[in-house]
Amino acid sequence: MVTEETGLNGLLIKEGIDTYETDLGEFIAQQLERPPFHIVGPAINVSVEEVCDLFMKKAGMKEATTDPVELGYAARLFLRDKFHHIEMGITGVNMAVAETGTIINVENEGNIRFNKSSPRTQVSIMSIEKVVPAMNDAMHLLRLLCRSCTGQKISAYVSMDSGPKKADEIDGPEELFIVIVDNGRSDLYSDLIVREALRCIRCGACLNVCPVYTKVGGYPYGWAYSGPMGQVLSPLLIGLDKTQDLYRACTLCGTCREICPGGIDHPALFLYYRSKDVEGDDKLKGKRRRWQEKRFFDFWTMMVRDSRLWNLGIKCVRPMMNRYTRDGVLKNMGSFFEGWFKERDFPAMAKKTFHERWRDLKKKDSNLQ
Repeated sequence: MVTEETGLNGLLIKEGIDTYETDLGEFIAQQLERPPFHIVGPAINVSVEEVCDLFMKKAGMKEATTDPVELGYAARLFLRDKFHHIEMGITGVNMAVAETGTIINVENEGNIRFNKSSPRTQVSIMSIEKVVPAMNDAMHLLRLLCRSCTGQKISAYVSMDSGPKKADEIDGPEELFIVIVDNGRSDLYSDLIVREALRCIRCGACLNVCPVYTKVGGYPYGWAYSGPMGQVLSPLLIGLDKTQDLYRACTLCGTCREICPGGIDHPALFLYYRSKDVEGDDKLKGKRRRWQEKRFFDFWTMMVRDSRLWNLGIKCVRPMMNRYTRDGVLKNMGSFFEGWFKERDFPAMAKKTFHERWRDLKKKDSNLQ
Protein backbone atom coordinates (compact mmCIF):
# COMPACT_ATOMS: atom_id res chain seq x y z
CA MET A 1 0.00 0.00 0.00
CA VAL A 2 2.92 2.37 0.55
CA THR A 3 4.02 1.88 -3.06
CA GLU A 4 0.45 2.73 -4.10
CA GLU A 5 0.68 5.81 -1.87
CA THR A 6 3.94 6.98 -3.46
CA GLY A 7 3.05 5.97 -7.04
CA LEU A 8 6.16 3.79 -7.37
CA ASN A 9 4.82 1.51 -10.11
CA GLY A 10 3.96 4.39 -12.39
CA LEU A 11 7.40 5.92 -11.95
CA LEU A 12 9.24 2.67 -12.67
CA ILE A 13 7.16 2.03 -15.79
CA LYS A 14 7.78 5.60 -16.94
CA GLU A 15 11.51 4.93 -16.66
CA GLY A 16 11.16 1.87 -18.90
CA ILE A 17 11.30 -0.78 -16.16
CA ASP A 18 8.94 -3.75 -16.52
CA THR A 19 6.96 -3.88 -13.29
CA TYR A 20 4.51 -6.60 -12.21
CA GLU A 21 2.39 -6.91 -9.11
CA THR A 22 2.66 -10.48 -7.82
CA ASP A 23 -0.27 -10.63 -5.43
CA LEU A 24 -3.10 -12.12 -7.50
CA GLY A 25 -5.62 -9.40 -6.68
CA GLU A 26 -3.08 -6.62 -7.21
CA PHE A 27 -1.96 -8.27 -10.46
CA ILE A 28 -5.55 -8.23 -11.77
CA ALA A 29 -6.06 -4.60 -10.68
CA GLN A 30 -2.75 -3.56 -12.28
CA GLN A 31 -3.55 -5.21 -15.61
CA LEU A 32 -6.99 -3.57 -15.59
CA GLU A 33 -5.29 -0.24 -14.76
CA ARG A 34 -7.50 0.29 -11.73
CA PRO A 35 -6.69 1.22 -8.13
CA PRO A 36 -7.25 -1.36 -5.38
CA PHE A 37 -10.92 -1.82 -4.58
CA HIS A 38 -10.23 -3.25 -1.11
CA ILE A 39 -7.05 -3.19 0.96
CA VAL A 40 -7.11 -6.99 1.43
CA GLY A 41 -8.95 -8.08 -1.73
CA PRO A 42 -7.85 -5.49 -4.33
CA ALA A 43 -9.89 -7.10 -7.13
CA ILE A 44 -12.76 -8.49 -5.08
CA ASN A 45 -15.24 -6.61 -7.29
CA VAL A 46 -13.98 -8.05 -10.60
CA SER A 47 -16.14 -10.82 -12.08
CA VAL A 48 -14.62 -14.14 -13.15
CA GLU A 49 -15.75 -13.44 -16.72
CA GLU A 50 -13.73 -10.23 -16.76
CA VAL A 51 -10.73 -12.00 -15.24
CA CYS A 52 -11.02 -14.69 -17.92
CA ASP A 53 -11.02 -12.11 -20.73
CA LEU A 54 -8.08 -10.35 -19.12
CA PHE A 55 -5.97 -13.49 -18.77
CA MET A 56 -6.78 -14.55 -22.33
CA LYS A 57 -5.50 -11.19 -23.52
CA LYS A 58 -2.52 -10.50 -21.24
CA ALA A 59 -1.52 -13.68 -19.38
CA GLY A 60 -1.34 -16.08 -22.32
CA MET A 61 -4.22 -18.29 -21.19
CA LYS A 62 -5.19 -20.47 -24.16
CA GLU A 63 -8.72 -21.68 -23.28
CA ALA A 64 -11.51 -19.60 -21.80
CA THR A 65 -12.73 -20.72 -18.38
CA THR A 66 -14.53 -19.31 -15.35
CA ASP A 67 -13.11 -21.90 -12.96
CA PRO A 68 -11.30 -19.95 -10.20
CA VAL A 69 -8.71 -22.72 -9.81
CA GLU A 70 -7.85 -22.66 -13.52
CA LEU A 71 -7.67 -18.87 -13.51
CA GLY A 72 -5.35 -18.95 -10.52
CA TYR A 73 -3.18 -21.53 -12.24
CA ALA A 74 -2.93 -19.35 -15.37
CA ALA A 75 -1.75 -16.41 -13.24
CA ARG A 76 0.69 -18.71 -11.45
CA LEU A 77 2.29 -19.85 -14.73
CA PHE A 78 2.60 -16.28 -15.97
CA LEU A 79 4.10 -14.91 -12.75
CA ARG A 80 6.33 -17.94 -12.12
CA ASP A 81 8.13 -17.18 -15.37
CA LYS A 82 8.63 -13.58 -14.21
CA PHE A 83 10.01 -14.75 -10.89
CA HIS A 84 12.69 -16.78 -12.64
CA HIS A 85 14.02 -13.72 -14.45
CA ILE A 86 13.46 -10.76 -12.12
CA GLU A 87 16.46 -8.67 -11.13
CA MET A 88 14.88 -6.88 -8.17
CA GLY A 89 12.03 -7.78 -5.83
CA ILE A 90 10.03 -5.11 -4.01
CA THR A 91 7.93 -5.94 -0.96
CA GLY A 92 6.13 -4.10 1.78
CA VAL A 93 6.58 -4.61 5.52
CA ASN A 94 3.86 -5.56 7.98
CA MET A 95 6.04 -5.05 11.05
CA ALA A 96 9.64 -4.05 11.69
CA VAL A 97 11.20 -5.04 15.02
CA ALA A 98 13.60 -2.42 16.40
CA GLU A 99 15.11 -4.83 18.96
CA THR A 100 16.38 -7.35 16.38
CA GLY A 101 16.30 -5.45 13.08
CA THR A 102 13.78 -7.95 11.70
CA ILE A 103 11.19 -7.21 9.04
CA ILE A 104 8.04 -9.36 9.07
CA ASN A 105 5.74 -10.11 6.14
CA VAL A 106 2.35 -11.83 6.33
CA GLU A 107 0.80 -13.49 3.27
CA ASN A 108 -1.29 -16.41 1.99
CA GLU A 109 -0.04 -16.83 -1.58
CA GLY A 110 3.74 -17.16 -1.25
CA ASN A 111 4.46 -14.36 -3.71
CA ILE A 112 6.37 -12.34 -1.11
CA ARG A 113 8.69 -15.31 -0.47
CA PHE A 114 9.37 -15.55 -4.20
CA ASN A 115 10.12 -11.83 -4.30
CA LYS A 116 12.57 -12.27 -1.46
CA SER A 117 14.34 -15.43 -2.63
CA SER A 118 14.52 -15.21 -6.43
CA PRO A 119 16.25 -11.89 -7.23
CA ARG A 120 19.72 -10.81 -6.20
CA THR A 121 18.38 -7.51 -4.85
CA GLN A 122 15.47 -7.04 -2.47
CA VAL A 123 13.89 -3.72 -1.54
CA SER A 124 11.47 -3.56 1.38
CA ILE A 125 9.42 -0.37 1.66
CA MET A 126 7.69 0.63 4.88
CA SER A 127 6.18 3.66 6.59
CA ILE A 128 7.55 4.76 9.94
CA GLU A 129 4.58 3.53 12.00
CA LYS A 130 5.41 -0.10 11.12
CA VAL A 131 8.25 -0.12 13.69
CA VAL A 132 7.54 -1.95 16.96
CA PRO A 133 9.91 -2.11 19.96
CA ALA A 134 10.39 -5.85 20.48
CA MET A 135 9.51 -9.27 19.08
CA ASN A 136 6.82 -9.79 21.74
CA ASP A 137 5.02 -6.70 20.43
CA ALA A 138 5.30 -8.03 16.88
CA MET A 139 3.78 -11.39 17.89
CA HIS A 140 0.87 -9.63 19.56
CA LEU A 141 0.23 -7.55 16.43
CA LEU A 142 0.60 -10.66 14.27
CA ARG A 143 -2.28 -12.32 16.11
CA LEU A 144 -4.42 -9.20 15.78
CA LEU A 145 -3.61 -8.75 12.10
CA CYS A 146 -4.39 -12.30 10.96
CA ARG A 147 -7.61 -12.58 12.92
CA SER A 148 -8.89 -9.14 11.89
CA CYS A 149 -7.77 -9.42 8.27
CA THR A 150 -8.88 -12.89 7.13
CA GLY A 151 -10.21 -14.59 10.26
CA GLN A 152 -7.17 -16.90 10.50
CA LYS A 153 -5.23 -17.75 13.62
CA ILE A 154 -2.15 -17.19 11.49
CA SER A 155 -1.64 -16.71 7.78
CA ALA A 156 -0.24 -19.40 5.48
CA TYR A 157 3.19 -17.75 5.34
CA VAL A 158 4.97 -15.52 7.84
CA SER A 159 8.45 -14.42 6.77
CA MET A 160 11.04 -12.89 9.09
CA ASP A 161 14.24 -11.43 7.66
CA SER A 162 17.09 -9.73 9.44
CA GLY A 163 19.38 -9.10 6.46
CA PRO A 164 20.55 -10.56 3.14
CA LYS A 165 21.49 -14.21 2.81
CA LYS A 166 24.64 -15.40 4.53
CA ALA A 167 27.52 -17.22 2.85
CA ASP A 168 26.22 -20.69 3.81
CA GLU A 169 22.60 -20.03 2.74
CA ILE A 170 21.10 -21.01 -0.60
CA ASP A 171 18.06 -18.74 -0.91
CA GLY A 172 17.71 -15.05 -0.34
CA PRO A 173 18.94 -11.79 -1.83
CA GLU A 174 22.57 -10.75 -1.96
CA GLU A 175 21.53 -7.16 -1.24
CA LEU A 176 18.72 -5.92 1.01
CA PHE A 177 17.58 -2.31 1.07
CA ILE A 178 14.95 -1.05 3.51
CA VAL A 179 13.27 2.20 2.49
CA ILE A 180 11.48 4.01 5.32
CA VAL A 181 8.82 6.43 4.07
CA ASP A 182 7.82 9.41 6.18
CA ASN A 183 5.57 11.43 3.83
CA GLY A 184 4.63 13.87 6.59
CA ARG A 185 4.01 11.28 9.30
CA SER A 186 6.60 12.73 11.69
CA ASP A 187 4.77 16.06 11.71
CA LEU A 188 1.44 14.31 12.18
CA TYR A 189 2.80 12.45 15.21
CA SER A 190 3.35 15.77 16.99
CA ASP A 191 -0.43 16.29 17.08
CA LEU A 192 -1.67 14.29 20.07
CA ILE A 193 -5.10 13.74 18.47
CA VAL A 194 -4.04 13.03 14.89
CA ARG A 195 -1.28 10.58 15.87
CA GLU A 196 -3.99 8.04 16.71
CA ALA A 197 -4.41 7.43 12.96
CA LEU A 198 -0.91 5.94 12.84
CA ARG A 199 -2.13 2.98 14.92
CA CYS A 200 -3.79 1.47 11.84
CA ILE A 201 -2.35 -2.00 11.09
CA ARG A 202 -3.95 -2.24 7.60
CA CYS A 203 -6.17 -5.21 8.41
CA GLY A 204 -9.16 -3.93 6.45
CA ALA A 205 -11.71 -4.94 9.12
CA CYS A 206 -13.32 -1.48 9.09
CA LEU A 207 -14.04 -1.74 5.35
CA ASN A 208 -16.02 -4.94 5.86
CA VAL A 209 -18.53 -3.30 8.21
CA CYS A 210 -18.71 0.33 7.04
CA PRO A 211 -22.20 1.09 5.63
CA VAL A 212 -20.76 3.74 3.30
CA TYR A 213 -17.95 1.59 1.87
CA THR A 214 -20.18 -1.45 1.41
CA LYS A 215 -22.55 0.76 -0.59
CA VAL A 216 -20.15 2.71 -2.84
CA GLY A 217 -17.07 0.44 -2.93
CA GLY A 218 -13.43 1.47 -3.09
CA TYR A 219 -13.06 3.56 -6.26
CA PRO A 220 -14.98 6.67 -5.10
CA TYR A 221 -12.40 7.19 -2.34
CA GLY A 222 -10.05 8.27 -5.10
CA TRP A 223 -6.71 7.00 -3.81
CA ALA A 224 -4.78 4.03 -2.45
CA TYR A 225 -6.67 3.85 0.86
CA SER A 226 -10.42 3.37 1.02
CA GLY A 227 -13.09 2.83 3.64
CA PRO A 228 -12.85 4.27 7.17
CA MET A 229 -9.07 3.76 7.29
CA GLY A 230 -8.80 5.72 4.04
CA GLN A 231 -11.04 8.44 5.45
CA VAL A 232 -8.66 8.69 8.40
CA LEU A 233 -5.33 8.51 6.52
CA SER A 234 -5.95 10.28 3.21
CA PRO A 235 -6.84 13.71 4.69
CA LEU A 236 -3.62 13.64 6.71
CA LEU A 237 -1.41 12.63 3.79
CA ILE A 238 -3.06 14.66 1.02
CA GLY A 239 -4.61 17.54 2.96
CA LEU A 240 -8.01 18.39 4.40
CA ASP A 241 -8.73 20.76 1.54
CA LYS A 242 -8.53 17.97 -1.08
CA THR A 243 -10.43 15.27 0.82
CA GLN A 244 -13.49 17.04 2.21
CA ASP A 245 -15.85 14.56 0.58
CA LEU A 246 -14.26 11.75 2.62
CA TYR A 247 -14.46 12.91 6.21
CA ARG A 248 -17.71 14.81 5.64
CA ALA A 249 -19.47 11.77 4.15
CA CYS A 250 -19.18 9.62 7.28
CA THR A 251 -22.45 8.81 9.06
CA LEU A 252 -20.58 8.66 12.41
CA CYS A 253 -22.26 5.34 13.22
CA GLY A 254 -19.14 4.14 15.04
CA THR A 255 -19.09 0.61 13.61
CA CYS A 256 -15.49 1.05 12.43
CA ARG A 257 -14.44 2.13 15.92
CA GLU A 258 -16.04 -0.95 17.47
CA ILE A 259 -14.24 -3.43 15.20
CA CYS A 260 -10.83 -1.71 14.91
CA PRO A 261 -8.13 -3.87 16.59
CA GLY A 262 -5.92 -0.79 16.91
CA GLY A 263 -8.54 1.05 18.95
CA ILE A 264 -8.77 4.02 16.58
CA ASP A 265 -11.72 6.34 17.25
CA HIS A 266 -12.60 7.09 13.61
CA PRO A 267 -15.70 9.25 14.24
CA ALA A 268 -13.82 11.46 16.70
CA LEU A 269 -11.06 11.99 14.11
CA PHE A 270 -13.61 12.87 11.41
CA LEU A 271 -15.16 15.50 13.68
CA TYR A 272 -11.68 16.83 14.42
CA TYR A 273 -10.92 17.09 10.69
CA ARG A 274 -14.15 18.94 10.11
CA SER A 275 -13.38 21.44 12.86
CA LYS A 276 -9.84 22.01 11.58
CA ASP A 277 -11.13 22.46 8.05
CA VAL A 278 -13.62 25.10 9.23
CA GLU A 279 -10.84 26.89 11.12
CA GLY A 280 -8.55 26.78 8.10
CA ASP A 281 -5.75 24.91 9.89
CA ASP A 282 -2.51 25.51 7.96
CA LYS A 283 -0.69 22.44 9.26
CA LEU A 284 -3.36 20.03 8.03
CA LYS A 285 -4.04 22.14 4.93
CA GLY A 286 -7.51 23.03 6.05
CA LYS A 287 -9.52 25.42 3.92
CA ARG A 288 -11.44 28.06 5.82
CA ARG A 289 -15.08 27.73 4.91
CA ARG A 290 -16.37 30.50 2.66
CA TRP A 291 -19.13 32.84 3.76
CA GLN A 292 -21.35 31.42 1.01
CA GLU A 293 -21.36 28.03 2.75
CA LYS A 294 -22.42 29.60 6.04
CA ARG A 295 -25.26 31.40 4.28
CA PHE A 296 -26.30 28.15 2.61
CA PHE A 297 -26.58 26.28 5.91
CA ASP A 298 -28.37 29.21 7.55
CA PHE A 299 -30.91 29.00 4.73
CA TRP A 300 -31.05 25.19 5.07
CA THR A 301 -31.75 25.48 8.81
CA MET A 302 -34.60 27.90 8.16
CA MET A 303 -36.10 25.54 5.56
CA VAL A 304 -36.05 22.38 7.69
CA ARG A 305 -37.63 24.16 10.64
CA ASP A 306 -40.72 25.21 8.68
CA SER A 307 -42.69 22.45 6.95
CA ARG A 308 -44.40 24.90 4.58
CA LEU A 309 -41.10 26.31 3.35
CA TRP A 310 -39.65 22.80 3.06
CA ASN A 311 -42.55 21.50 0.94
CA LEU A 312 -42.42 24.57 -1.28
CA GLY A 313 -38.66 24.21 -1.69
CA ILE A 314 -38.96 20.53 -2.62
CA LYS A 315 -41.52 21.34 -5.34
CA CYS A 316 -39.19 23.96 -6.81
CA VAL A 317 -35.98 21.95 -6.56
CA ARG A 318 -37.27 18.53 -7.69
CA PRO A 319 -37.44 19.16 -11.48
CA MET A 320 -34.11 21.02 -11.47
CA MET A 321 -32.28 18.27 -9.54
CA ASN A 322 -33.71 15.50 -11.71
CA ARG A 323 -32.61 17.32 -14.87
CA TYR A 324 -29.10 17.94 -13.48
CA THR A 325 -28.57 14.36 -12.37
CA ARG A 326 -29.97 13.01 -15.65
CA ASP A 327 -27.68 15.20 -17.79
CA GLY A 328 -24.61 14.85 -15.55
CA VAL A 329 -24.43 18.62 -14.96
CA LEU A 330 -23.36 18.20 -11.34
CA LYS A 331 -20.02 16.70 -12.42
CA ASN A 332 -19.07 20.00 -14.06
CA MET A 333 -20.07 22.41 -11.29
CA GLY A 334 -16.78 22.81 -9.45
CA SER A 335 -14.43 20.68 -7.34
CA PHE A 336 -16.99 20.03 -4.56
CA PHE A 337 -19.59 18.54 -6.90
CA GLU A 338 -16.94 16.73 -8.90
CA GLY A 339 -15.64 15.07 -5.74
CA TRP A 340 -19.10 13.87 -4.81
CA PHE A 341 -20.52 12.90 -8.17
CA LYS A 342 -17.55 11.85 -10.29
CA GLU A 343 -17.97 8.20 -9.23
CA ARG A 344 -21.44 8.33 -7.66
CA ASP A 345 -24.91 8.48 -9.15
CA PHE A 346 -27.18 10.94 -7.39
CA PRO A 347 -30.63 9.26 -7.16
CA ALA A 348 -33.51 11.02 -8.84
CA MET A 349 -36.01 12.60 -6.48
CA ALA A 350 -39.49 11.09 -6.32
CA LYS A 351 -42.15 12.82 -8.40
CA LYS A 352 -44.36 13.15 -5.33
CA THR A 353 -43.57 13.38 -1.64
CA PHE A 354 -44.83 10.76 0.80
CA HIS A 355 -47.52 13.12 2.10
CA GLU A 356 -48.72 13.88 -1.42
CA ARG A 357 -48.94 10.19 -2.25
CA TRP A 358 -50.74 9.54 1.05
CA ARG A 359 -53.32 12.25 0.32
CA ASP A 360 -53.87 10.88 -3.18
CA LEU A 361 -54.33 7.37 -1.79
CA LYS A 362 -56.87 8.53 0.83
CA LYS A 363 -58.74 10.51 -1.83
CA LYS A 364 -58.83 7.45 -4.09
CA ASP A 365 -60.15 5.26 -1.25
CA SER A 366 -62.87 7.76 -0.39
CA ASN A 367 -64.00 7.90 -4.02
CA LEU A 368 -64.21 4.11 -4.18
CA GLN A 369 -66.39 4.05 -1.07
